[in-house]
Amino acid sequence: ADAKGMEPEMLKREYGQRLSFHGGIDIIKTLPRGTAAEVQAEVAERIRVLGQNGGYVLASSHHIQSDTPLENVFAMYDLALRTPSGTLSGESFAAAGAIKTTAAAAPQAAEVQPGAAPETENTEADDLLDELYEAVIDGQQGETKAVVQSLLDLTVSPDVILYDGMIPAMQEVGRQFEAGIAFVPEMLVAAHAMQGGMDLLKPLLAESDVEPLAKVVLGTVQSDIHNIGKNLVGMMFEGAGFEVVDLGVNVPPEKFIEAAQSGAQLIGMSALLTTTMTNIPATIKAMQAAGVRDKVKIIIGGAPITQEFADAAGADGFAADANQAVTVAKSLLGLE
Repeated sequence: ADAKGMEPEMLKREYGQRLSFHGGIDIIKTLPRGTAAEVQAEVAERIRVLGQNGGYVLASSHHIQSDTPLENVFAMYDLALRTPSGTLSGESFAAAGAIKTTAAAAPQAAEVQPGAAPETENTEADDLLDELYEAVIDGQQGETKAVVQSLLDLTVSPDVILYDGMIPAMQEVGRQFEAGIAFVPEMLVAAHAMQGGMDLLKPLLAESDVEPLAKVVLGTVQSDIHNIGKNLVGMMFEGAGFEVVDLGVNVPPEKFIEAAQSGAQLIGMSALLTTTMTNIPATIKAMQAAGVRDKVKIIIGGAPITQEFADAAGADGFAADANQAVTVAKSLLGLE
């Protein structure tokens, strides 16, 4: 399609009497984490672009998250209710855009209980940790690395950067994935962004003796060379604070046996093909024969894998996606 076919503003100008739009208010950043003023600014912009000649139904772009501040929901609809319906003239839109909710117009002083110390302003490090959280969620690897470096320059400890900034961001991405708000591409770019930050942190974490949650070894079983899902699982594990060893693809049983002997607490096996998934139970049997099966927990996954197959194969757990893999692993290892 050409630009005219892709731009909502041009479509509304051209076909405004025969075309309507619905939604558009950001449920990932603005509604749950923005201020009331930022919510109203986005509403005003959507009305300006999509409300020309009428035909715009204001709504969030998807279902509103449960942790969205109620005042932000009120702010969204307050401006909408005060905006004249029908064709928007420049004057009426300007008037509508000038309306603010009480919460947005003037920040209220927080009530301080007698004897309680007032809250201090955020430090520069706090602000940077917030920026890091946003950068990871948005999949901005360059920004993530820059913010991590800025935090290190402020002598913020690597474990604080990891556990207060990056891990919460990946947990939020996982939550959005489970809720159907984010999808595999969003998880991939977020994990890629975090990987950029981890490249800076890993050497420092090793020097500071920060203990990982557990050691996880991943691999695609013998005769299978698919690795995208495995790689995403690895990044999600790393984002959750695990030490990850990736054996790669086409991994023979002997490599998994060596992993169990070398102190791995969890082994993750994947297979994408029905012709290779049978190598999962074969590998588990080889581990049993070598006397190392009981040393580790085993989870498996991949497109053709089911819970029933996992049970029959002798695995400890099954994960349908990367986020679930972390959840299942924590449960199996008693880390919840």
